[in-house]
Amino acid sequence: FFRKRHRQRQQPWRFYRARIVVKRKRVKADILYTMEDLCKWTTALPKIELHAHLNGCVRWETLSDLASQRGINLSSHLTPTNGNEQKTPSMLTSKRRNLKDCFEIFDEIHNCVNDTNALRRITREALKDFAAEQVWYLELRSTPRSIFTDLSKGALCDKRTYIQTILEEFERFVQSSGASSAPLIPRLLISIDRSGSVEDAVENVSLAVEFSRSTGRYSGFVVGVDLGGNPFKNDVRDFIPALQMARNAGLKISAHVGEIPCGTQNDSNPSLKRAYDEAMAVASFKPDRIGHALFVPDDFWTLLNEDPVPVECCPTSNVMTLELTHHEYGNLEDGLRNHPQLSKWLETDYPLSINTDDPGVFLTNASSEWQMVANTFHLTKRRLADVVLRSSHHIFEPSSVIRTDLVQRLSERINILCPQ
Repeated sequence: FFRKRHRQRQQPWRFYRARIVVKRKRVKADILYTMEDLCKWTTALPKIELHAHLNGCVRWETLSDLASQRGINLSSHLTPTNGNEQKTPSMLTSKRRNLKDCFEIFDEIHNCVNDTNALRRITREALKDFAAEQVWYLELRSTPRSIFTDLSKGALCDKRTYIQTILEEFERFVQSSGASSAPLIPRLLISIDRSGSVEDAVENVSLAVEFSRSTGRYSGFVVGVDLGGNPFKNDVRDFIPALQMARNAGLKISAHVGEIPCGTQNDSNPSLKRAYDEAMAVASFKPDRIGHALFVPDDFWTLLNEDPVPVECCPTSNVMTLELTHHEYGNLEDGLRNHPQLSKWLETDYPLSINTDDPGVFLTNASSEWQMVANTFHLTKRRLADVVLRSSHHIFEPSSVIRTDLVQRLSERINILCPQ
């Protein structure tokens, strides 16, 4: 016993401490799992991914290839500096990724993913990567834009072709994995970029409605609309009518909110007052899910108190964009402990999902996100499994048959991994 305790003190990183409270006897007991055991278990855990931007899923080697083919020199944001670039069990970050950096990175990615062949490649690889992490249901999101059909010919495609290109890869993936015992179910949200125009937003919603009602080869893939983009640009309130248009057509809505500091109703600071007004406008509209919700006023939660809106939480993304680690190679778990909302959401069982946001940008994957949350907040395996099951009730899949089957398969698999 004492030798075991000594090893724990010498190598504390090797152990995951899960605190279990037995209410009847009021006995607290600690169960220790090795880091290796937790890593294997979270990898095997079936997952739901509800907040992943397609272009942010690009693999580093793919981005490097595309940049090389196009004669593009990637900035220091995107080039390795040493051998610590890969995710490790100690959860070290190797590159600074604040919110401003991220939007600069997205611009670079868009410059590289500028034709349909590149778009096909990153879509195909994203599906494979999420499937490898045991993601059973995936909602990717992307803003349609005009790109080249072929770089050598210089011809541009329209937004409809952009969406079709993604959905064709969805179709191929589903056909190729149909024999799998637990095939990933891919779905797409059409994004509205708030840094664009209202006219663009309306066009994107019209395309989302068109594809959601398709009865041909693209049937069933488009399930909703997402409002995102640079929170420093334009006003989210200008885009509410476009969201209402999507809702009237029967589409589900996800909206980014609370990504930048927020003030109060009577705040004298114009930027903080605007952030408050935007957050309250989102709460009043009440989308079906909200993304991030890091900085929102108490009035926001009060408005949602009776009927909570599920949150799409992205742990690594939040830690890095908020710079909760204040130095290069900062420990993500230390940063996550300072997350402005997550501990409260977990303590109160607020409806939420755990997501990657941009796994290529943040050097993460679905399993790492769950492992980090478990380690940081001392969650038991059963608790993690419960969060997965609850998040399956927040998916935008319109088919009750598919939803019911997914929940049943998740429950069966989780009961094997984590018997009651």
